[in-house]
Amino acid sequence: MLMYYIKRFKQLFCNYLYDHPIQKDALSLIKVLLITILSAFAFAFGFNTFINPNFTAISNIEGIQIHQLASCGASGFSQSILHILKLCKIEWLVDESNSNLIYWIIYFVVNIPLLILSWCKIGKRFCVFTCINIAFASLFGILLKSNDPNFFINQVSSIFIDQPLARVLFAGICTGISTGLAFSIETCPGGTDVISYYISEKKSLLAGKYSLIINLFVVSLFTILSIFPLDAMYNERAISIPIAFSLFIYTFIYIYVNTATMDKINTANLKVQVQIITTERNLPNSLIAVLPHSCTILNGYGGYSLEGKYVILIAVRKKEISKIRQVCKKEDPKSFVDVIPLDNVYGKFYRKKIKWILWMRCIIILLFLRNF
Repeated sequence: MLMYYIKRFKQLFCNYLYDHPIQKDALSLIKVLLITILSAFAFAFGFNTFINPNFTAISNIEGIQIHQLASCGASGFSQSILHILKLCKIEWLVDESNSNLIYWIIYFVVNIPLLILSWCKIGKRFCVFTCINIAFASLFGILLKSNDPNFFINQVSSIFIDQPLARVLFAGICTGISTGLAFSIETCPGGTDVISYYISEKKSLLAGKYSLIINLFVVSLFTILSIFPLDAMYNERAISIPIAFSLFIYTFIYIYVNTATMDKINTANLKVQVQIITTERNLPNSLIAVLPHSCTILNGYGGYSLEGKYVILIAVRKKEISKIRQVCKKEDPKSFVDVIPLDNVYGKFYRKKIKWILWMRCIIILLFLRNF
């Protein structure tokens, strides 16, 4: 009975939104904004807790050889720039709070050329929400840094401070969640993910592979810079070549976990082949009506009954399987459906265009929200 009322309410709500497009767009905008903020928080939390913890607020750090892990993308490039500034012996960066503030400013500035690329080559909506993601990540990165040993972030960091493998695993999960959430709403957390997203949309491949290739260069740069000694006032010593190699290996694990987590969440470009065996002649038309893809129909017969069958072959995105299942259940409950994963699809496969924001429409939505 409860499920009936839930389905009934869902149906009424969907009908209401269908009849009120402004309210529908407003709710969609709020949903994207909330996911964007959550994505930014996940990245800032993972970076400040596991990649670059505040060692000045953590006790018992003697004997720890790997302090700061190497990040990837724009964050890793910003680490390299900050390290170069410290090599120049800038005293203002001695304080951890000042160093953290400068880092997140550099992080935002480094992303500006990539935002321009996304505006020109991907879409205005993508660029706007990516900019919001970067801004909130910088804000959270500044707020989630404190010299108080009792601060929650510092307490979590102190637990894993002498476990580099655990740090890279949890950091990879956090930043992977951040990227995956952003990609799932057709935006991006910034950095080299903008480039990988653009390439993956053009070639219809998983974005993680391109992120992995680009980030290897960024990690190598920071690893090499870490070998050069800093001034004693920074309370950071240079690492030896064997430890630098270990840092590179740990960061490679971090990148792998990051990309694996991202691709698990973002399944928009994951393709599958669906094979349907049915006796219902109109089933292909019903499938084409609800999907942006056509299909191929083969004639066959049952091995036991020798009854004539239609074999329907169709390549779809993984998230579209639920629509196929609903149509098959409605049109032919006795149909047989199997799903085969695909590494790639070539040919005229339908690719959804990246959404653009019509600015006049946004103004209408904001005016609507203002009335509440």
